[in-house]
Amino acid sequence: MQRFITFLFLCIVAIPCAAMASPLVTLETRGGECNMGECSQVTVLSDDGMLTVGKAQPQKTAPESVARLRTLIGETDFAALRTHKFTGTCPMAYDGQESIFTFYTSRGPERVASCETAIDVNGEPFNTFYNILRQKHENK
Repeated sequence: MQRFITFLFLCIVAIPCAAMASPLVTLETRGGECNMGECSQVTVLSDDGMLTVGKAQPQKTAPESVARLRTLIGETDFAALRTHKFTGTCPMAYDGQESIFTFYTSRGPERVASCETAIDVNGEPFNTFYNILRQKHENK
């Protein structure tokens, strides 16, 4: 009976989990006031090109955009990027939002938070990530 339960568990839980794609980028925005307290949202772009914004259904993105982003993430010197310290008041202090990016690299996850690092959204890999988000928003 124990073997059957283990087999059933593997068929139902473990195998589908193994088939799921890994994240390439996550963006957590937090801060501001919503009806139920602090606002927050998580956006996930998986390495298979599926984009999930909050609780919405995942949408497929352009493979060439994801490939470009993957290359840019691999080329980014995140330690150097984080040397550009954020020096102002975090927007969360006055009902604004903080953006926390996690880029998944071959060296492990790289976290970049807007209240710690001065993020240039026109610089890479941020610009390409935001372009992917804009493309999905425009294609709704």
